[in-house]
Amino acid sequence: MAATNATKQDRTDLLRIHQLFAQPGNVHARARVDLTFHETIARASGNPVIHRMFTAIQDLTYALMLRSLSDREVRAAGEPVHTVILEHILDRDPDRAREAMRRHLEG
Repeated sequence: MAATNATKQDRTDLLRIHQLFAQPGNVHARARVDLTFHETIARASGNPVIHRMFTAIQDLTYALMLRSLSDREVRAAGEPVHTVILEHILDRDPDRAREAMRRHLEG
């Protein structure tokens, strides 16, 4: 939905957040950026229910992100998918964005 509904500002925000994620930092800082990336996608979906649902599970999601980012193998598999998700949102390709997000969440 974000690939279809993201505003110019949403796309700008996602690019900025993605650049922050690429910078070195401790696991807590990276998890906060990761959480912001996902929250921004939820908001950009244009669906307030999806955004509220994500907001409701942010604490649990943050804990999962801390574990994932602390594991080198999991991090190496998951981080590149952010770029793919972002590219598909920027290209306004909802099918590929959905598939990339599905792979990311299942990975």
